[in-house]
Amino acid sequence: MAMLTAAALDGLRKYIKRTVSYGRYKIGGTWTKTPLTDITIDASGVVRIAFVCAPNSAGTRVTEVQLYDNAGQLWADKTVSHDMGNVTSGYYELFKITLKEESA
Repeated sequence: MAMLTAAALDGLRKYIKRTVSYGRYKIGGTWTKTPLTDITIDASGVVRIAFVCAPNSAGTRVTEVQLYDNAGQLWADKTVSHDMGNVTSGYYELFKITLKEESA
């Protein structure tokens, strides 16, 4: 049974939304900063933070994605391998973070 109320989950979402400021993605050795497009927390405690990787040229490969807070501190980092192929408008990158509740 979940202990966190809907108000608590909403408060956490608002905190994360205020704190996590932007994403970055890497192509070759070049990092590109990009705005976040969505932050949600569902009733099961899964936080979803999304942004768009939109490289300027097709045929490139995104190899790493990151989230940063508004103080410029790294919050999350993951290695990916997204071949952009014929993609010209980019794709959504999604970070899923699970909040885990435990009673003492």
